[in-house]
Amino acid sequence: MIPNTSSPKTQKERGAFSTPDWVVRLMLGFLRPMASPAPRVLEPACGDCTFLRGLREVHPALFAKAEKVGVELHPASPKGEPGGVRVIEHDFLLWEEREAKYDLIMGNPPYGIPSPSKHYAYRVSSATRSEYKKRFRTWFGKYNVYGAFIEKAVRLLKPGGQLLFIVPATFLLLDDFKKLRAFLAEEGQTQLVYMGDGVFRPSASITTVILNFIRGREDAGRLLLQDYDAETGGLKEIRRLAAWHGEIITFTTEFTERLSALCSARLGDVFAVKVSPRTPEIRGNPLIAKEPTPEMLPILNGRNLKRGKILYEPLSGYWIHPRHKNKLRKFFETPHVVVGLGFRGDRELGAAYDALAYPWMGDVYHLLPHHSLWRTTHLEPADVVNYLNSPLVGRYIRDSFREIVYHLNITLLKLIPIPEEALGNVKKFPLPKQEAQFPTKPS
Repeated sequence: MIPNTSSPKTQKERGAFSTPDWVVRLMLGFLRPMASPAPRVLEPACGDCTFLRGLREVHPALFAKAEKVGVELHPASPKGEPGGVRVIEHDFLLWEEREAKYDLIMGNPPYGIPSPSKHYAYRVSSATRSEYKKRFRTWFGKYNVYGAFIEKAVRLLKPGGQLLFIVPATFLLLDDFKKLRAFLAEEGQTQLVYMGDGVFRPSASITTVILNFIRGREDAGRLLLQDYDAETGGLKEIRRLAAWHGEIITFTTEFTERLSALCSARLGDVFAVKVSPRTPEIRGNPLIAKEPTPEMLPILNGRNLKRGKILYEPLSGYWIHPRHKNKLRKFFETPHVVVGLGFRGDRELGAAYDALAYPWMGDVYHLLPHHSLWRTTHLEPADVVNYLNSPLVGRYIRDSFREIVYHLNITLLKLIPIPEEALGNVKKFPLPKQEAQFPTKPS
């Protein structure tokens, strides 16, 4: 979505950042031929019609013969619209156009979790948010508004119609978008071009993909994931699926494939992964104290977890009596491996063994053995800790999930390959040099 003012606050509140011209031209290079003599073209959240302007520049003949529509909640623009465009002043998500009749829909939808709360940047009223949730079948969890834009745009496409959006890449991995991924897999074929986190800098550091979607049940479930190489302007294939059903979309490299081949299981095969109580649960619990008695235990959090070590110190400011810790979580009674999931930049995954079985809170996860499988392995807890703290796992995380998310969730953590046998072969596995990252802006 293109803002109508240069105010950073306005951009943030609307989830709106201008699309660079080179990205618009790149996206328009994916256009397929249109059979209709008078194709219908739509730009949702059009702002000053950046994509329609690009269409006029890159495909002037198509622009001239097309019926062109823009929808924008704040249509005032210092540039004005390009000739022949009908701009409708409306919230695209509440716009009552229901008929699937567009040959091409293109743009840069806003992003953000819509909420009346001051804790979220994308501010909408409670009534508007409730209306959004009622209208979209893909709405789930802490849904991001760009997902609703994708769903509505797909529904407005004719069979064979094309959707070209640049959107955050989070829908590839997060559980909040599982319904959206399944919807895309049902409705047509999906091409994703990974652009990295540099497209909108310096205004924002958002990891993005170009979504090129063709509606049509006959080709439903086809998926192509590619990298964009700005140095050559070319595309590098990462993976291709003929029968995608909406599963999370991870990245593969020679390294991830070789490590997976050496490991006979995934973490989720050997362990159940549980999450610690969150702060609101702790804060509102009558068993929790902020002024402890001598027999109480401090509740540990992420600051107590170091790689290979736990600091049994009162850092959270919350305490509980030992006989009550199982009322927070039953597994707090049993020693087990704990994992911290921050890994972006220098923050890699960190694991340690909680031999004293303390209570925890916050972004710390707990690995509880599936005992039928655990008994068949030759692993000890120390092996698991050392392996999860190793450069091998750090590299696997970076290669598979890239910089899309700040923290791994349970679903992603369960995907980490883990050996069921002793770690000898894996420890000898060479860690390759880090490949150069593709730039996201051409020189």
